[in-house]
Amino acid sequence: MTAREKFREPSGVSPTLKDDGRVDGDVEPMSTAQRILHEASLLFIENGFSHTALSSIAAKLGVTKAALYYHYKSKDEILLALVDPLLSHVDQLLITSQQDRAAGNADLRQLLARYADVLVSDRRAALIIRDVNVNTHPAIAPRITHHSSSLLALVLDDSPSIEEEVRAVSALIILQRGLVAQYGWKEREVPMVNHREMLVRIAVNVLEDRFDD
Repeated sequence: MTAREKFREPSGVSPTLKDDGRVDGDVEPMSTAQRILHEASLLFIENGFSHTALSSIAAKLGVTKAALYYHYKSKDEILLALVDPLLSHVDQLLITSQQDRAAGNADLRQLLARYADVLVSDRRAALIIRDVNVNTHPAIAPRITHHSSSLLALVLDDSPSIEEEVRAVSALIILQRGLVAQYGWKEREVPMVNHREMLVRIAVNVLEDRFDD
């Protein structure tokens, strides 16, 4: 499945870029900068960040590399423009959840549900971040490491056992992999809201050891 097929509109039509800069279903044309990000995101997902050249993005748009440079000075700048909103959204989630915990209002299921909502809100960026050349990028890796350690700290007690740590890591992976990739469930037309609820429930069960005989 290509990135265009993965991110098709609800009607089943791929979000194809039109000549006037609109994506199918959009009312207003996208700006040139938005068109660049749109095409770059699809190419990064399909081919990988390191295997996508600026010339490939320019060719998809039907413009010169010079036109790209007017908006973005490098491929790294395009990458950061694509993933920063998602990373910032996680930053805000962590701040809110840490405040809740300090106030004695921590709710495990609510935390996981909020994290799931963040991932679903920008699945393209989440898919791009899964690329090893992206999640090890010097401008991105420290933020991902901080997010991972902070999320684990929020779902674990102060002195967790090794098993509890494994359960916590597994629960987060269930959400990250399941919500972003969706594997074959996309073809089976499982509504995203049902898909999200199912994965949050499984993640909570893993954390709370509800699968034991």
